[in-house]
Amino acid sequence: MKIVFNLILAFFLSLTTPVVTAKAEYQADVNKGYDSYSYIVDYENSYYSLVVVEGLVDDKITYGVFFFNDVSRAYYITLVNEQTGLRQLFPETNRGDVYVLGFQVEKGSSYTILIRDKKSHEQHLPFELSLGLKTEEEIGLSATVGLGKGVSMTDLETAYWFKPFKINLPALIVSFFIALAIVSLIVIIYFYRRKKGVFQKKDESDFDFEKFINSDEFDHFLSKEIEKPVFEIKPEDVTVEEVMEDGTIVVIKEEVTEPVYKRYERDVEVELSNFNFIEYLEKEGLPTDYAQLDDETKNQITLRLMYLKDQNLITVDDYLKEISKLWKS
Repeated sequence: MKIVFNLILAFFLSLTTPVVTAKAEYQADVNKGYDSYSYIVDYENSYYSLVVVEGLVDDKITYGVFFFNDVSRAYYITLVNEQTGLRQLFPETNRGDVYVLGFQVEKGSSYTILIRDKKSHEQHLPFELSLGLKTEEEIGLSATVGLGKGVSMTDLETAYWFKPFKINLPALIVSFFIALAIVSLIVIIYFYRRKKGVFQKKDESDFDFEKFINSDEFDHFLSKEIEKPVFEIKPEDVTVEEVMEDGTIVVIKEEVTEPVYKRYERDVEVELSNFNFIEYLEKEGLPTDYAQLDDETKNQITLRLMYLKDQNLITVDDYLKEISKLWKS
């Protein structure tokens, strides 16, 4: 007889679905942990089951949520602040189910629960749910008395986007700066290897001749190259011979005012050659109309002129004259 009874019991237990077993276990834990409680939602359809408990734990308003997917991770739930729209996520099991015995909400705000599928389509529920509107006294009046052994409280994670794009804001900020640092490093390495930007080697012959030609430094350079000072005449060295009526010659000194500034005179012997610059530049494939040239082309021509001067193919005066024409045109 015992064998038959055990077989019948085993048969009926085998008919129990996973959701029934999980739900019964959850309700037993609620009764064990809460001081007093009531189920404000106990809903089930072909796709999922939802249970929401409201009660008191240590004289504090506490809520619990049980959510079970018929198909693993087919749906997920979110707690939403109805005033601010802020969303919070419940911790999930490996199947994507929710088994939260206790969590608390901010006083003065009302909350609801949204159910969405994998494509974030919201499910329309046949009831309205608002958490956080009742006082301790209101909850205690219509509640079932539990054993009051306490439950573990769960801190809900803030959701900034729905799945599959839900993220944590601090993690997003850290990830952004890490990505920015990586991109910056890649750019630096690229420019370093390509020798571009600040890593570009500056040509030693890269000289701003236009700026030099139009500066006071160039005028000073010219004065040193083609001008020379006239020797100074000291007053004590100047004498005048005067013949008196009796034929006597008297030597007297003439007062000479010393100039405040030194005087210079240009060297009249300017050394110019008959070098044909136009023919040379055309032979080198360079333009000869200086007025139409950009700075880069002028720099190229200047380098050619420096080469001619260094090879003594033109004189210094040739070089200075042509440079002046080039950069002042």
